[in-house]
Amino acid sequence: MVLPEIVGINLADGLKRVAGNRQLYRDLLGEFAVKQGNAAAEISIALESGNLSLAERIAHTVKGVAGNLGIAETQRVAEKLVMAIRENEKVSAAQVQFASVMDAQVSAIEKALLDSASPRPEKMPTSPFNAEVAAVAIARLRILLEAGDGDADELFLSLQDAVEGTVEKTHLEGLSASISDFDFDAALVKLDEIANRCTTKWG
Repeated sequence: MVLPEIVGINLADGLKRVAGNRQLYRDLLGEFAVKQGNAAAEISIALESGNLSLAERIAHTVKGVAGNLGIAETQRVAEKLVMAIRENEKVSAAQVQFASVMDAQVSAIEKALLDSASPRPEKMPTSPFNAEVAAVAIARLRILLEAGDGDADELFLSLQDAVEGTVEKTHLEGLSASISDFDFDAALVKLDEIANRCTTKWG
């Protein structure tokens, strides 16, 4: 699995957070570029319309995802923008810096992944389903969701790795979207659905 060095990203730190799963980490970097690529524009629109809470939430999401993936500089400027919006101080300057860093980072990710892409064979299970690992991941994530803890997005990565190949990708994407939107009630419902789908594997 080719995992290129990318400016602005601490690959070692990012890989630790996905238990060394290089393919998963590569996929998550690609998802970051796609899902967060328009964050700066979305924040700008939210600020122009006076929706400070939405602007702050978008920046907070970028901060969390970037932190989980070891994208340190992006995490730093996103956190700076969150604080600027929250305190309503120097928002414009923080917004400009955020947009500049995000644009450069997303471009670097897209170029690096494209340049290092290779035909992928049919995906084979990397390891058998481990019921105990999956159960622990589900239980830990449920605790954070019930508490409304923003760190739930980090534990989601552990769950995703634990149930990969057992739970459909669409269900995992739905759960991830609810967590990113801070809709913890919906996330709990989706987590229960995933737990039920794993039940037959636990028998």
